[in-house]
Amino acid sequence: MVPFTTLKATLKQVKTDQLDAHSRELLDGCFPEFLGQQNIADWLVASDIQLQVTSKSTLPATHGRLRRYAGGPTLPGGRYFSVANDSSGADGGTLVWELMSYWTSRAKLFPDVVDSTVHVEAADAVRSEYPQLVGTAPFLLLITSEVLSVQSTDDGPKVELGPRTGKVLPLEVHHYEVDRVVDLRLPKTQAWFVDHFGALEVDAGCRNEFNICTAKHRPGGFKELLPTLLNPLPGGSAFHQAVGAWLRNEGAFGFVFPSARRNGCVEVNGEDVRRSDGWNFVLYHGAPPVRAPALFGVEPKWLLDGDVGVEIEDWQQGDSQVSWKLSGLEEGERRRYDLQWAVRAGRIEESLVWESRFGARER
Repeated sequence: MVPFTTLKATLKQVKTDQLDAHSRELLDGCFPEFLGQQNIADWLVASDIQLQVTSKSTLPATHGRLRRYAGGPTLPGGRYFSVANDSSGADGGTLVWELMSYWTSRAKLFPDVVDSTVHVEAADAVRSEYPQLVGTAPFLLLITSEVLSVQSTDDGPKVELGPRTGKVLPLEVHHYEVDRVVDLRLPKTQAWFVDHFGALEVDAGCRNEFNICTAKHRPGGFKELLPTLLNPLPGGSAFHQAVGAWLRNEGAFGFVFPSARRNGCVEVNGEDVRRSDGWNFVLYHGAPPVRAPALFGVEPKWLLDGDVGVEIEDWQQGDSQVSWKLSGLEEGERRRYDLQWAVRAGRIEESLVWESRFGARER
């Protein structure tokens, strides 16, 4: 039985439905795949889905913009939130880290982002200088610079940026109560998740619609599965999409999952979340069922800590208690920016064999 619970939490998101044309232009310039799906093949026909398989991960190549645990392109927009640590909306920077993960060296603009609920001093300075522009409501300030040139030097890429332009984006911070949620912070949910989806992935290893044969053991626990959930690729892998599709079809209203960009943590006793940081929420309620080929069984391996550059520290887990914290993910994201500039400068080349998101993480 699915361990549904009622989520009571403060959630935060950029209100994309309130963006004006200029805001959308700037977001597209910084994060080309953030706002919408692109080049999506017919998700309903298995033969129309092509998979890219590497030594570490498998992803649907014709799926367009991938969103972690979306389950397919039919999930409407505006469904992703960061889970705040308190009622103010402070989330330790999770939303900003997630947004910045969409930046690549192919973007026309380079961004800097100020979240008023996190970067309080910077936000106060903006409010003091532009009181009529931002008011007292939470906001996200997107500061952009055009990438004029990137040159390769012996000391690394030399980047020339143009003048900085700022744009305030609408930010929603709201307390929600959502029923039928699968919350991966909870011990019993973690145990069920490993048993259920571990079995689906392993059992489909040589019985999937794509004639991809894989051999994996069933994970021994959530700690062993966690690095796979932290896959650094945009939207994760085929496994993430398979989980999202299954949850939507089983009537889940939402899913709480760890950010692959943050050094997150959790401390839970029973269903009492005493401390958590670096978690996201996707809302499924009202989305159509997923009529899609099952994507379980096509992952080449369960990822290891070193594959994704994570260190899992202070691990404690019992029948009703769990606590742990992560390190290395934010550091890996920072290294990715440097590698992306090197790609732009022509010093290195990305391919299916070497991808900067994994290259920045590997230890």
